[in-house]
Amino acid sequence: MRRFDRDDQLNPIGFEDMAVLMGLPAEKKYSKSYFAIAKAIRLFYAPDQVLARSVELSEQAPKVIAAIRRCAELFMKTFG
Repeated sequence: MRRFDRDDQLNPIGFEDMAVLMGLPAEKKYSKSYFAIAKAIRLFYAPDQVLARSVELSEQAPKVIAAIRRCAELFMKTFG
């Protein structure tokens, strides 16, 4: 699996957690919607980066939802 936080030589790439940018404490990290993240992108990214980062978010959202669904199905098969 390719790490998003490392370059090709495995050097760390600095990045800000979207929850930190939105001022959320750790216990609220997963409490916001994709819409809230899209709004934060418009606030914190340079204007020439907003479209590309918004497209990236829209491409990642279905993958996250699918992963959550697979985990739920696995849980139900195991414990249901």
